[in-house]
Amino acid sequence: MKNRFTTRYIVIAALFLTILTPVTGAHASGELNTTFGNTNGYLVVDDVPEDSATYEKINDTAAQAEKIIIVGEKGGSLFVARLNSSGQLDSTFGGNATGFIALNQYREAHRIITLNSGDFFVLASNTQAGKEISALIKFNANGTVSDSFNTVTFNFAFNGLFDNFYAADLAKSPDEASIYVALNGYLSTSNNSYNDILLYKFSLAGSYDSSFFTNYRGDPDVGYPTGSVNSIVVSSDDIYIAGYKDTTVNYVTYQIGQVIKINSDGSRDNNFPSPNANFSPAFTTINPSGAGQYNVQIADIKLGSSGDLYIAGVAYAPQINNAYEESEFFVKKISSGGSEVASQIFFTPNYSSFGYNPSLALYGDDRVLISIPYARYENSSYIEFSRIFRLTSSLSYDNFGVEGGITLSDTYSMRSIILDSNQRIISAGGFGDLSNNGYVVSSHFSFDPPGSPTIGTATTASATSATVTFTAPASNGGSAITSYTATSSPGGLTGTLAGATAGTITISGLTASTAYTFTVTATNSEGTSTASSASNSITTSAIAPESGGSGPANTAAADELRRQQDAAAAEKQRKDRELTETLALVPVIAGLAQELAGLGDSILKPKKCVKGKSVKRVSSTAKCPKGFKVKR
Repeated sequence: MKNRFTTRYIVIAALFLTILTPVTGAHASGELNTTFGNTNGYLVVDDVPEDSATYEKINDTAAQAEKIIIVGEKGGSLFVARLNSSGQLDSTFGGNATGFIALNQYREAHRIITLNSGDFFVLASNTQAGKEISALIKFNANGTVSDSFNTVTFNFAFNGLFDNFYAADLAKSPDEASIYVALNGYLSTSNNSYNDILLYKFSLAGSYDSSFFTNYRGDPDVGYPTGSVNSIVVSSDDIYIAGYKDTTVNYVTYQIGQVIKINSDGSRDNNFPSPNANFSPAFTTINPSGAGQYNVQIADIKLGSSGDLYIAGVAYAPQINNAYEESEFFVKKISSGGSEVASQIFFTPNYSSFGYNPSLALYGDDRVLISIPYARYENSSYIEFSRIFRLTSSLSYDNFGVEGGITLSDTYSMRSIILDSNQRIISAGGFGDLSNNGYVVSSHFSFDPPGSPTIGTATTASATSATVTFTAPASNGGSAITSYTATSSPGGLTGTLAGATAGTITISGLTASTAYTFTVTATNSEGTSTASSASNSITTSAIAPESGGSGPANTAAADELRRQQDAAAAEKQRKDRELTETLALVPVIAGLAQELAGLGDSILKPKKCVKGKSVKRVSSTAKCPKGFKVKR
């Protein structure tokens, strides 16, 4: 009976040990990658005097293989720079040893898209005769302007219906055969002012597809804008435009967020979205008295792997007392048919969009990153911040930062967010409301390093090499394991193996006739795990003698004998470990077993009832028969 109780409690103890053993989390907290940049995880550049009439800023970011390209403005010129993976300017970019280029024939770079070849396109802006114009410029991968593409200038000569062309966004077709340029056209005559969403299609050689229907003009007799585009995305068959349109009710004009679907021939799909689906958040948290209708803008749109759309936007109150009224930021998931699938709203009292919009990035599994630049009212003034949230594909908060988000350093206003080639988060912008000088780029971890692998058996392979087996850790840290490394002790010699669930690693360069143990680590895009426990000890073989010398004549046989001895020693060490772990539980389990044994005796031992010389036995809980007494 006692043996049975003891066996059961060993099993129960093992179960408790299994439950209480911690498992490495699937996601990192979003902390800064402090090896990036020049300021503890940030690249901070601020080399234009504060009182200068010109300044530096970043408008967009793109990944180029292991590099990062940023575009914006520097000293009143178009600015393009490339950073290496450590967040430093890449001096090989641009051909002038500075890591950046500045084209003074353009005032500012607004958007960038990169091609698989490394070449990239930039949408820029400038003024001509006091009017806003835009330009599409192609660059080679090394940062020099491509001479195989004739820069396209969008001005009155390109489209005589408008005299101002404001840069909005760039996109490429999935097959990289076409480039799409989205602009906001504006006609500024005193009696016929209106604006329009413009969408143009070009080949990679720069030829304009004139058959592609481009204009979505409102009523030219109405003296206010009828619609604007902020972002576009292209699928294999369709183009989606995200922005807003102006709506008037009772002579009051306000903005409503909208998504337009364009067919592959450039015609509008009027079945998308369904009527009344303006993708406005539900305003339950902000409704200051007398504010009227909130203005809603969709700032960014991304296409998910399953064909769903993700949009980010901001709703803000009409100006009441000052320019910084409360804002509500949102992300929405929309089906390919135009219906809303899920929504998430970010709101805190006294937050303002500060005039700059949120931006989106998607992981391969459609998890969502949203970067939100905002101002917060504190001590009678507004202070600028940025926050990054990560959501699941269904828009619930992910295991990221604190309550799904992280707050960036004080006064940094980030306008762009992407994932680099290692799936690390790159956020870029400038200082405060971007009216100050300088730009900022940050790098954040997306995932954890893996958990520790489980060590297997070490075996001698030769006089100077050994092998060690392992199995994968319980957690890969949220990112695929790319390699495993075995390290010897002593000596620190290593061997590696590409990512696998289990395997054998060979370590070479060992010293003959020397005892070694080994540990194994796992590596993913975010780092390297802690080391596994040490393997069994092995001793490498002796070096075979030269011909005519003394020593074993059959080196192969000696190695085989050594391997057998190592395997036997490893098996003994394994059994010894198991025995040690089991014996460690014995004191606790023995006490429990003793208590249970005593309890069993008191419960199960029958009572003895006597009457004269007659004896009867009854259960411990039963009464003695009439006339019988319990024998004490």
